[in-house]
Amino acid sequence: KKNGAAYRRADNKLIFEVQLFEVCQSFRENSEVAIAFILGHELAHFYHHHEWGETGFGMGFLPDKVKFSERIAEEKDADVYGGFVTYLAGYDF
Repeated sequence: KKNGAAYRRADNKLIFEVQLFEVCQSFRENSEVAIAFILGHELAHFYHHHEWGETGFGMGFLPDKVKFSERIAEEKDADVYGGFVTYLAGYDF
């Protein structure tokens, strides 16, 4: 309801809200693929040292348009990395 999924560097936590899990479940036979992709995306923020929490970017599911536009490159990076590690883990999407 607030973050969907997020990595918070401040306390080294990955957040995956129940509602997002339920959305992933709606993909039925592809629910594990959706979960794996989201986890891979959020882990990319950790591995690539993206600093969302420090800038206030990751404090809600729909960030301010200006803040988001400043982070598009990092979000694309996390999407590509998330897709790559999902594929390496054996999920086909």
